[in-house]
Amino acid sequence: MLRVENLTKVYPNGTQALKNVSFEVKDGEFLAVIGLSGSGKSTLLRCINRLIEPTSGKIFWMARISLRHLPVKYARSAVRLAWSFSSSTW
Repeated sequence: MLRVENLTKVYPNGTQALKNVSFEVKDGEFLAVIGLSGSGKSTLLRCINRLIEPTSGKIFWMARISLRHLPVKYARSAVRLAWSFSSSTW
């Protein structure tokens, strides 16, 4: 399961890419992120996989693991590991 709570990203130049984004994807569910160019889709995904740091908010993987507080290499490993387990079931 992935849970995102009040995720916000403001770039140093003042551009607000995400503002209080919250959602939950339960085991077995699929999520599609769609929107216009510049609406924050790539920023959202980059925050989840820790390629960039969110300004504020929380990201939980498998309900218990806070990805924002794990060192980046461990956060990415946790996501890859869980993805490989969930992908192998289809």
